[in-house]
Amino acid sequence: MEHSSGNSMQELNDAIQMNPTDWIPYTVRGYEYAELGQYQLAIQDYDERIRLAGEYAPGIELAFTNRGLCYFELEQFQQAIDDCQKAVQLKPDYPQFYDNLGSIYQATGQ
Repeated sequence: MEHSSGNSMQELNDAIQMNPTDWIPYTVRGYEYAELGQYQLAIQDYDERIRLAGEYAPGIELAFTNRGLCYFELEQFQQAIDDCQKAVQLKPDYPQFYDNLGSIYQATGQ
C-alpha cells in the first residue's frame, strides 16, 4: 500500500477533530503512521481505536496485531507478544496472526 499523502493525513486529522469518538479514522491513521515508521504515533491511534470500539468489537484483532507489530519495531517485545497473543485469542482461525507471533518469538529467541 502506498503512503498517505499529506492531504490524506490532514483529512484523517480533520475527521478525528470533528468526531473524536469515531474509531475508524484512528484505525486508518494508525496504519498510515506505521507505514511511515512513526510507530509510537501508530500505537497511540491503535490504543484509541481499541478504547473507543471495545476490546471485543468485530475486527478489533487487527488493531491488536498491528499495534503488536509496532511494539516489535520499537523493541518492546513483551507488549508485542501480548498484543499478538490477544489477536490469536480473538481470531484463532487466522493464520497470519500465528505468523506474526512466531516471527516475534523467533526474533527474540523465545
